[in-house]
Amino acid sequence: MCTTYGPMYQPHGNPSSQRMESFIVPGEYRKTGNGKYLALYQYTIRHNTMDLSHSLIDAIAKSSFVFADEALRSALAKQHASAPLPRVSSSLGGNLDTSKWRIDGATLCGTQFYAVPVCLLPDLAPRRIDVFIPDQQYHPTELLDALQSSLAVCLRDGRDIAALGISRHICAALDHHCESNPRFLDEYRRLPFGSKLIFEEIKADIREMPLSIVPAHSLEQQTRSVASLKISWSDVADSNWPESIDINSLMLKRELQDSVSVVGILDGRHGINEEYIFKSNASEFRCLYHELHLLLACPPHPNIMPRPLYLVTKKSNFGGKRGVYGFILPLLPQGSIRDLLPSRTISQTLPLEEQFAWAQQVTSALIHINEKGGTFYSDLRPDNVLLSTLGSGTERIVLCDFEQRGNWHEWCAPEVLYRVYIENLRVNATTTSHPWEDLVSGYSTGASDGIDADTWIETHVPHGRNPVWFAMSASKQESAQVYSLGLLIYCIFEGLSNVKINIVNSWPHDPDIEFPEFRRSPLAIRDLVKRCTRGAREWNTSGDPSDRPSPVRRIAGKLYPSVQMQTRFGDERLNEAVVETARVWWESQLEDARDFLRCEATGKWRAERPSLNEVLAALEDPALCSI
Repeated sequence: MCTTYGPMYQPHGNPSSQRMESFIVPGEYRKTGNGKYLALYQYTIRHNTMDLSHSLIDAIAKSSFVFADEALRSALAKQHASAPLPRVSSSLGGNLDTSKWRIDGATLCGTQFYAVPVCLLPDLAPRRIDVFIPDQQYHPTELLDALQSSLAVCLRDGRDIAALGISRHICAALDHHCESNPRFLDEYRRLPFGSKLIFEEIKADIREMPLSIVPAHSLEQQTRSVASLKISWSDVADSNWPESIDINSLMLKRELQDSVSVVGILDGRHGINEEYIFKSNASEFRCLYHELHLLLACPPHPNIMPRPLYLVTKKSNFGGKRGVYGFILPLLPQGSIRDLLPSRTISQTLPLEEQFAWAQQVTSALIHINEKGGTFYSDLRPDNVLLSTLGSGTERIVLCDFEQRGNWHEWCAPEVLYRVYIENLRVNATTTSHPWEDLVSGYSTGASDGIDADTWIETHVPHGRNPVWFAMSASKQESAQVYSLGLLIYCIFEGLSNVKINIVNSWPHDPDIEFPEFRRSPLAIRDLVKRCTRGAREWNTSGDPSDRPSPVRRIAGKLYPSVQMQTRFGDERLNEAVVETARVWWESQLEDARDFLRCEATGKWRAERPSLNEVLAALEDPALCSI
């Protein structure tokens, strides 16, 4: 077994002494920390379970999985079946203490890594040159133990990702290329912003891992000048536009996300130890510009990310255009409340009055966005809610991420969620002859007769994403925001990082209960949450809940089927049971979507939720706050 662990991954106890059945039955396992997760991960590789991979998650996490025919689903199941022992059990990778590189995090389900050449710091401007590796299904099965590849799919904490064997292996391979090509780092410095380093294969011998360099010359063609943006955004006052600084005046400190870097500013006006956020995008700029527009146009509010301090520009290598590559925001060192909620709840350092204050501040921010900003906030969840500490020591909530690309499924109101399902079917259907044809034909993104959906999206959705939200009226947008607000209030008072365990994302503190189970919330808060989330299927207690299909569940880097499918397929075919569980569950979800649209069309579906102002009034009620 791999014997080198990161600080968050020390196994506790002997996993072989525990009954696996207590873990693999959905809803009956308890997560006791990431150390337990790794021990469980190392134990379950001896069983016939399904390792996570990017392609697997990309398939089963979308409603279009129902389009996969039986042959494709069978191939997917066989493709992801865990290989039998033996596997390589020694640690791979070099010594991180002497490596020229470090890994700050990963995205794209563990196939895109934020690799930083530490040997070039502190004189390196942010370039967003990430390392890309093959899908986990193509990693040698005998290396899966040491690489911990499947854990990279779901982990989101940078420290945890850096401790994985696959991260160490990538650093060792990059070190090898630096040694074999003395000019490699000089070439790296000259690469365009957003270029890619691609390892075509993962091998035990890093000398057998060829590296391709893909310069992103076309990306700079997408950039727009400040003058061009000012012409397009006539609603932004001249006084709202910040000063521009060159990207080469920035000093990279670390990468937080695929679009967020921590930087210093080397212009003589800022201290060398001062840190700021550089928000950018290395794939395309439409979402970045959309967020920039909202931040500049929206009137200030104490609980909303302030306007950018600077615009970050760079002169094009071709033509001389100076394009906007991102913007500078203040760094809030405490980060989001995603990890603070469970950690402070565990340590009993989150008093009730602070929970009320946080809920009030989030609600006040949403009211401001809707009433003063004239728009909506579709991305409400704990990791987009930051905590700022004022000079007096008082803590204050700050909302971030205004790209309006939509939320995770578990945070969507039913009227949004079911349309997101259908939009995914519409985009991915290869034929109009399928069992869900009536769903797609009966669904409208807002297009009028004679205008197809793609044309409507192109003309009405600024960045081409999230058409469901942009097609809703302002009143329906507010109702959907109230739904997500109710879930956030639930997380605040229950001390949870998320409303449900997510098969795609794993945090240092995954939730140990799921909505709508209550454990800590005052009764009045429970009632408020229930009113805000009216229409949620979880409140429908009619019928036997066990009759409904169960979704696939994730434990560490493995997927497990429903109890029913496990019984049907047996322990030797759990990988096939996972695929069948996903198919049956998605079909049930689409049947729910069909029922929803039918009821909505006939006026039988109504979710009479309170308004945002009514939620704020309830949270500020002295009788409620004194509980």
